[in-house]
Amino acid sequence: MSFALATNSSSWPHVRDATGAVVHFLADEHEGLATRFATSGIDRFAAPTRFTRLPSGEPVLDGVAGRLYLDIEARVPAGDHHLVIGRVRQVNTETAYQPLVYHAGGYRTLD
Repeated sequence: MSFALATNSSSWPHVRDATGAVVHFLADEHEGLATRFATSGIDRFAAPTRFTRLPSGEPVLDGVAGRLYLDIEARVPAGDHHLVIGRVRQVNTETAYQPLVYHAGGYRTLD
């Protein structure tokens, strides 16, 4: 699994120094949560965000459609971003959710 993260992102120092990460899949009902996590300069984990932490420190959001638990293997500079490459060590999914995607400037569901 890989994802890109801007080097000037407030999340970058945490991912840069981490050995693991959790990628969350959101459902159609989580548009507000998606918007909160896309907003710069706020405490994304303040209320009303509900989460717990793994023993290793990674936050795990409550009530999401699915999660990938990753061991981070590499961070590759790519312009003003870093490509983060992780090995999936565990997958959790909930089938009762309709997935939320961001495409063409807005949130959509897969019907």
